[in-house]
Amino acid sequence: MGLVRGDRESATLAMQPPGSVQHVLRHPNILYRSLLPEDFVALRAAHVDLFPIDYDDSFFDKAVNGLTRIISYAAVDYSSGSEKLVGFVTARVLPLVEVDPMDRRHMGLDHSSLNGLRVVYILTLGVLPEYQRLGIATKLIDWLEDCAACMGASVVFLHVISYNQAAMLLYQKSCFRCVACMENFYCIRSGRQINPNQTRYDAYLFMKWVGEELHKPGPWEGAIAPFRHAFAQWNACLPWLCRDQLFLAGPTHVAGDSSNPLNAAVREQPSFAHHGIDQNSMFYRLFKRSH
Repeated sequence: MGLVRGDRESATLAMQPPGSVQHVLRHPNILYRSLLPEDFVALRAAHVDLFPIDYDDSFFDKAVNGLTRIISYAAVDYSSGSEKLVGFVTARVLPLVEVDPMDRRHMGLDHSSLNGLRVVYILTLGVLPEYQRLGIATKLIDWLEDCAACMGASVVFLHVISYNQAAMLLYQKSCFRCVACMENFYCIRSGRQINPNQTRYDAYLFMKWVGEELHKPGPWEGAIAPFRHAFAQWNACLPWLCRDQLFLAGPTHVAGDSSNPLNAAVREQPSFAHHGIDQNSMFYRLFKRSH
């Protein structure tokens, strides 16, 4: 579809160069709804007008029909009595394990313990020139974030072509963070790019947490994991009464009997903070859960 590494669709807000907006509608009657099959032709025409990248018809078919985990939303102007597609956002829901390893590394999500996370990748976000600067793009982003959170996704991310300053400002205002500049990310040969003689363009990677932000496990997790697992198995093999007495009564005797090795072990358990380990981190929660 798009011209992103691995044949992934590109994500960039379609904004015209400064001075190209001839007329701004001040109070259009805008309705927000899902993209529908009857939007196919208008959606394809808008992409041709707004983006320098050529998309296959199969992309638009998936977008208007919600196929292959694609979610989409539209802004339509109904002031003339019929609906006119004036803005849209398309995105894909996918497990983190399917995200490009380079993107994962830049976002700090490359640890294998995070593979179960669900994320949303913005494919395209565009608003027709005469409807820009009306807050339509912001509303589309807000909808997408709410939708992603409701679907259990943790992160929304996208790529913005390096010359699209308007898009970068928009995402920054929506609290997205720019985490990387990726050289020669886009290869565009449509002839509609800002410089017809240039085919390679850099991209900026933006991301935003929409779920609970998880801390990347430290390098010590791999070393301590076998011991945590072995201890959990040993704990599970204890008779239930003995196990409950050991771990429920233990902390109440920590201060009174430091000579007991069992109490000493219990006393050391809450000392994570003294070693610089965040007690809100994923590792700390997993450790606590195993006990």
